Amino acid sequence: MKKLLLIVFFTFSFTLGSLGQTLLVSCTIYFEHNSSQLTPKEQHKLDSFIQIVATRNITESTIDAWCNESGTQHFNLQLSEKRALRVQQYVAAHGADTSELILKPHGELKGSQTDSLSRKAVWRVHYVASSPQPTEKSIYPEKSLPPITDTLLEVGKTIVLKNINFEGGTANLLPQSVPALDELISLLQKNTSMKIEIGGHVCCFNDKPLSVLRAKRIYDIVVGNGIAASRLTYKGYSNTKPVALDSDETKRTKNRRVEIKILSL
Repeated sequence: MKKLLLIVFFTFSFTLGSLGQTLLVSCTIYFEHNSSQLTPKEQHKLDSFIQIVATRNITESTIDAWCNESGTQHFNLQLSEKRALRVQQYVAAHGADTSELILKPHGELKGSQTDSLSRKAVWRVHYVASSPQPTEKSIYPEKSLPPITDTLLEVGKTIVLKNINFEGGTANLLPQSVPALDELISLLQKNTSMKIEIGGHVCCFNDKPLSVLRAKRIYDIVVGNGIAASRLTYKGYSNTKPVALDSDETKRTKNRRVEIKILSL
């Protein structure tokens, strides 16, 4: 179990916490060595995060930026400034409100054990929680999902992994995913001849590459916990099979999911 926890939490970069009546969301962007350019992957991550905060009543917005320790102190400070500015320019050009945005370049990130994780910018947004809205009637009925270990196993059956969810625009798992991952690994350990397909899904708009990455994230974790790779395949379905309306973040989170299909027993 320790191995699984390390894999999950080291990839987690989206936070949502209560601060009185204020909530906080954040998005972490990574850069290539000595570069302030945004890669297509990081641009996509920002696009998704902009959608998340677009309708929020923002009270504070900051971009903190760092780099690794390879350059001089002066060079590193300038590079972190360029990275913070690059994120600001991108989000402004894509419709985000930057009137309250504060840039905080920090230069080199000391003590980081991983070079690639120190080349980053973190966009944090504090916003006032809105009053609960009346629940809309969904065309996708809510279902109470039993533990997958209690599910009747049949070849061809598709099973939703409860609470396997992701940060918007990324293949980074949210921490509530851990119990379901435990269940999946336990199921495969008990049924040693079972073969499955891991299906990844996204919300909001067509992005098959991201859905593939999400399926592969689960595949890597399962293999990393001792399940033979020959028993697993993975596939991305983009946004072609939603289970909820994309009308708010709670429902979008449900569509950022992974399902398993039993191929053989």
